[in-house]
Amino acid sequence: MADTVLPKTSLKDAGLREEPIAALERLIERHIGEGMYPGASFAIARHGKLARVAVFGDAARGRKATPEAARPRPRRCGSSIPTPRW
Repeated sequence: MADTVLPKTSLKDAGLREEPIAALERLIERHIGEGMYPGASFAIARHGKLARVAVFGDAARGRKATPEAARPRPRRCGSSIPTPRW
């Protein structure tokens, strides 16, 4: 996993089952293979600890996905929506 603000833990130590998450990852990989979308990313945290970060496919057509590409970027368009503190 990339460096994060949240402490890291395993799925097991977070009290999460591996199989449903593995099924989600297989579904995402299948969807990307079928061309439904170029890529995807997700993070799972529980009780303030990060248990899984996953990136798949391309961040945009032709640009490989990385954990850094999945991080939200600060909004610079004058939006009133607060930027998360990563």
